[in-house]
Amino acid sequence: MTIQVLIPLKQLTLAKQRLSPHVSAASRRRLMLCMLRRTVLAALDAAVGPVALVTSELTASLALIPPGVEVIDDGGLAWNEGLQHALTSIQPPPTAVLYLSADLPLITSADILKFVDSAPDPGVGVARARDGGTNALLVRPATGIAPLFGHQPSAARHARRAEEGGLVARIVDINGLSLDVDTVEDLRVARSARLHVVQPSATASRSFP
Repeated sequence: MTIQVLIPLKQLTLAKQRLSPHVSAASRRRLMLCMLRRTVLAALDAAVGPVALVTSELTASLALIPPGVEVIDDGGLAWNEGLQHALTSIQPPPTAVLYLSADLPLITSADILKFVDSAPDPGVGVARARDGGTNALLVRPATGIAPLFGHQPSAARHARRAEEGGLVARIVDINGLSLDVDTVEDLRVARSARLHVVQPSATASRSFP
């Protein structure tokens, strides 16, 4: 089964504001683009299906996104509504969808494949973040549930919504999908893994960062 991968990106001027004032606006922007590129490359390498960036960010910075990634307008809507807007715009409609957070500094293609293999089919797979949130959500069929990102604890809420809709749900903890960068402590953890995520090269290679 081909899985449509959707990676949301907020406006870069609003990225990672919880890191302020410890990280400058310019560094927060570079950080977000660095993590985004790493996530996109991991999704492409996993090759579970087409990869699309869901955003209304239309700056030249998106030139860093590698070929083969579609950009879908989120309609200027909020996080979850924008993802739903993007999903309904895809033709033909996908049979399954993987919502994947853009800010995952440790992600690898192996993590994505492990997650996909662990998820029920049909059903809903949830990759839990360290704070109980959701960093990856696999929904089969694609319209099985709407995403609830940001509604903490969203991992448990996604599972509950799936079960209420008669779908099997499974929450998993996978190292590369558990760390997203929202706080200075998250950034320290990423740095301790020897990932230089704050100062990416403007001409990053596939091994970036």
